[in-house]
Amino acid sequence: MRTDRSTNGESTATGNGLAPRLLDRETAAAYLSISVDTVDRLVQSGALHVVRLPVQRDRKTGLGVRGTTRRILLDRLELDRLVDASREVLL
Repeated sequence: MRTDRSTNGESTATGNGLAPRLLDRETAAAYLSISVDTVDRLVQSGALHVVRLPVQRDRKTGLGVRGTTRRILLDRLELDRLVDASREVLL
């Protein structure tokens, strides 16, 4: 398995050579070259949508919570679309 360094210095395992599709707030901010506060404002304004993956309680141990993850994740493809939609044409 290959380990790459993300833009914020954390290592990310990319065993299949693909970049992760879901990014946390800090990685998304680094990906867009903006601050985490700006990412938060984009989420609050509705320009970006949070992805919350479903989780369920483990039947044997009873651990876990039914519902969704608490982590704030952002779809890299949506970040790309935001960049594409924000391009300006200079004359």
